[in-house]
Amino acid sequence: MTAEAALQNLKKTMDDEQESQDDTKGMRMASCDDEILSWLYWVSLKIKADIRESPRYDVMGGIDQHHAEEVVPQSLYLLLRLLCTDDDDQENMDKQTVNTKLLSIAQDIVFLASGGQRPTPKHIGIGVAVHQATRSKGLVQLLHAAGHSISYESVLRTDTAIANEAVKQYFDNGRVFIPQNFVNAKLPGYIMYANDNIDINEETLDGKGTFHASQTAAFRRSEPQEQIPKVKLISGRAKSLSIPPGMFELKDAKMESQKPPPKFHGPVTPEIKSVNGSTFQDWPPDYLSVCVLLILSVTWSANGGNILVWYTEGSHWINMKPVLETLVGRGHQVKVLIPSTSMFMNSSEPSRFGYEPFNVSVSKENIEALMEEFLHFSVYEMDHMSYLQIYIRFIDLMRVNMQNSLKMLDGVLKSETIMKKLKEGKYDLLLADPVYPGSDLLAEILGIPLVYSLHFSIAHNWERYCGQLPAPPSFVPGAMSKLTDNMDFSERVWNFLYYALQDTVQHHIFWKELDKYYSEVKGTPTSACETMDRLNLYQRYGGVCAEFW
Repeated sequence: MTAEAALQNLKKTMDDEQESQDDTKGMRMASCDDEILSWLYWVSLKIKADIRESPRYDVMGGIDQHHAEEVVPQSLYLLLRLLCTDDDDQENMDKQTVNTKLLSIAQDIVFLASGGQRPTPKHIGIGVAVHQATRSKGLVQLLHAAGHSISYESVLRTDTAIANEAVKQYFDNGRVFIPQNFVNAKLPGYIMYANDNIDINEETLDGKGTFHASQTAAFRRSEPQEQIPKVKLISGRAKSLSIPPGMFELKDAKMESQKPPPKFHGPVTPEIKSVNGSTFQDWPPDYLSVCVLLILSVTWSANGGNILVWYTEGSHWINMKPVLETLVGRGHQVKVLIPSTSMFMNSSEPSRFGYEPFNVSVSKENIEALMEEFLHFSVYEMDHMSYLQIYIRFIDLMRVNMQNSLKMLDGVLKSETIMKKLKEGKYDLLLADPVYPGSDLLAEILGIPLVYSLHFSIAHNWERYCGQLPAPPSFVPGAMSKLTDNMDFSERVWNFLYYALQDTVQHHIFWKELDKYYSEVKGTPTSACETMDRLNLYQRYGGVCAEFW
């Protein structure tokens, strides 16, 4: 008889016993095994009830014995101890090792008995630790299928909950993150500090657009007897962190002099002396008249240009802003096109240049969702995919991005109000980062020159086909190919294939759609690449991204 059949017979026997109230218990038990099975049945019910009543583990601490004992019922631990050890074996076994193994098995039982609804320290800790170390979705899911870890989705939610707690502490402590073991430490210990400078773009022609900062990192080693502070996990459906506004905002430092004003022993009369020591008061009136005429003869009025700036996002906008500040500082009038669904451009913030807003038909939520999906693909999925899977996934994302870009382009070119304002603005130049297409078409319609601020395109596709940049694949590594200029034969072959694959993808996803759009707007067959080449001047820049990804 199987164990399942024995349990069914036992339940039927228990029901009959309660109905008949017959005290001749031994007559209904078929054998001694039935009596033992009866006790096992009641023990299982007791342990299940204890598991349901045990506290949920909703904090992030450790996966050691102390944290495990909080969620493992005493009845389950005693049963496993009786099952796996006896008094004779305990003398030859390490007690700590035995307890750790028993608690590990007990946590698996708690997790299984609750249908995965009661994650234990072991399952949370293993899932988060494995994901942090490998970034492998497949490995986490494999451990979850074996009952040793929470699911991959739960890992993402746990990571997000920990990050939200860190952000909360950051704002609670006045925009400074202080780890809990710094302020809650009960035992003596050292807090050590490391300082270093952060210097970006240190030297510029005009001394502007530089970045200088100092960073301090504090760290402290926990004492052996010190308990790890627990982080309350407020689990939700979010699987990625939403950065609060102003989290990474950089504000200009006020470089006001703190030196005291100078003190003079007597009255000071401002005067300018010549080489021989005489002052202007000593000069004859004729000398002063001649100086004034000379100054007026070499003075002329100078007016800056009227510059229109194409919209952009993210790091591209971060790189563009110092350029615009420099242009304004040199007397130019700058106006920036900004879509109504921009994620990073903020027309309400104080700025030396102006904004020209326009409406688009795509929602900000859809753009943010696409951005999060692309980042998740780049960080978590790409390294665990084959090249075929990467390209299929990449093409799908690029198609959606291209459709969003064309909808944004509609907000400018197909808006009579915006186009009327731009034509009446009498701009002298259009400055653009070509990450969002259409600036060349607008420049051609307005009849003004176009300047591109470009770091690179994928596999230098735009530069090679539209800017006539020489880039032989045997010598020049394609941008974002993870190759360097020191390639062996196999890497040169791969670089050649990389160029061909990217050119094919760019043609079908980017250029084909743009050619169709440009032809529709102009009413004649138009090549977007030829339009880009005919109107622009390239300015390459070193952005915040690395050359070799």
